[in-house]
Amino acid sequence: MVAPLILIGTVILSFGVAPGLSALASRLMFGFAGADNSRQ
Repeated sequence: MVAPLILIGTVILSFGVAPGLSALASRLMFGFAGADNSRQ
């Protein structure tokens, strides 16, 4: 009974963490501006 809940929790966690890590990597390692919503 516990294993399915752990599986669902890890899938949701990895789904949420992946975009944040890729944005952080593109900003810090590659120097891309990322999502900049300011209008100048």
